[in-house]
Amino acid sequence: MLIAAGVAYVLGIFGGLGSLESPALVVVAVIALVHMIRFADPAWLISLGIVASMFSGHWVDLGLSTTIVPDRVLIVAGVAAVLLRLGPSRDRPPLELRPVHLALAAAFTFALVSMFAVQTTGNRAAVFGLIDQFGLFPFLVFAIAPTVFRTEKARRILLGTLIASGAYLSLTALFEKLKLNGLIWPDYITNPWIGLHFGRSRGPFAEAVANGLALYACAVAAGIAFVMWRRPAHKAFAAALCALCLVGVELTVTRAVWLGAIVATAMVIVVARPLRRFIVPAVAGGVCIVLAAFALIPGLATQAHDRQKDQSPVWERRNSNAAALRMIADRPLVGVGWYRHNESAEPFFRMNPGFPLSGERAGMHNVFLTYAVDLGLVGFGLWLLAAALAFGGAMRGRAPPGLRPWRIGLGAVVACYIVSGVAGPLEYVYPTLLAWTWAGVAYGRRGADVSEAQAVSAGGLGRDDLERLPGKLA
Repeated sequence: MLIAAGVAYVLGIFGGLGSLESPALVVVAVIALVHMIRFADPAWLISLGIVASMFSGHWVDLGLSTTIVPDRVLIVAGVAAVLLRLGPSRDRPPLELRPVHLALAAAFTFALVSMFAVQTTGNRAAVFGLIDQFGLFPFLVFAIAPTVFRTEKARRILLGTLIASGAYLSLTALFEKLKLNGLIWPDYITNPWIGLHFGRSRGPFAEAVANGLALYACAVAAGIAFVMWRRPAHKAFAAALCALCLVGVELTVTRAVWLGAIVATAMVIVVARPLRRFIVPAVAGGVCIVLAAFALIPGLATQAHDRQKDQSPVWERRNSNAAALRMIADRPLVGVGWYRHNESAEPFFRMNPGFPLSGERAGMHNVFLTYAVDLGLVGFGLWLLAAALAFGGAMRGRAPPGLRPWRIGLGAVVACYIVSGVAGPLEYVYPTLLAWTWAGVAYGRRGADVSEAQAVSAGGLGRDDLERLPGKLA
């Protein structure tokens, strides 16, 4: 009880709980935390926390709190249960402290000190950007994922929630484009005054880039299900869902995500030797999906053509990237301070004879340059080292057969995320949290409790193929 109360207190300090949340809500959150820590399987808590995070930033539009929200409560409960080894976690092996965890702690600590140094602790976006997106929650779920998802049963829970998420997101994307508003939930998705990119499929994120990244990750999860599931009907459903999620990616009409999905898919098929025989079917299938969507979905082809011709977002990114490089040169070591990139950027914009000056007020459009601007080369270097150790370690060496499809999927998800991150700030909870959790699942290969006989499925990949898959991504 004291631990749960302490967690709620910490959330209150960082989120302005005292002025924004009622005492009754705090009590309910504490009781829920205690109950979940004591009785719930952390695999369910973390998986459902990831699913709930797709509504992050819009809980108020659903009539809920702005600070104590379901995704944070679920993630905190899952992390606390594992760290304290309570409830169903009491028999799990203790966490192994490795260099990657020290690097993660160093990167987060540097950003936290930077936030206090420049006094952005009163900025809710800065605080929750640090908690939800840069480090705290993503780093924590990465650390506990090897323990939480070490069994095939636990990984089935995560896979099932991603399949359900993919079905919801892809159908919602289709309903948005067909203007079937009565079938869309939540209804704030249809409100043009909430979020960005109205007119494109943006889902519960109310933002097309986040929706596209989530849809692609769910498409990858459907591909894993196709490999792992045995029954023909289940495999057919997984294949259909994968195609529908890719259609959803197309409906976001977002060039960065389109490029990320193409690069990621091509990379995985080419690098993973057993998948190379699927190059022709994959190319043919992708072309068919694109052409069919353009032909059957009203207005999509015109919207995609107009989006392709629109050069203003390109000019904005070129201007903001140039400004970011000037800011890094001006403050190379420790940066301008956590989450001060936008308020400090305008003086660094310069006229270029090759394209119009724009984007001064649009903010940074490159997540990596943003971190370098805020934290300098020292802080960004710590974060980059931590990410390299985490994701590189997850895809290095041999893994049990049951984890090999997850490792291949991780390569696709990370590649899409990186390509999209070059063209956008990626201030989205769901894709970030999922990527770090996925990396933790793959990183936990040493303690994975899987059966090779169960891992070798009827999906066309034999035991020898599965043996060769992970090494090709290393």
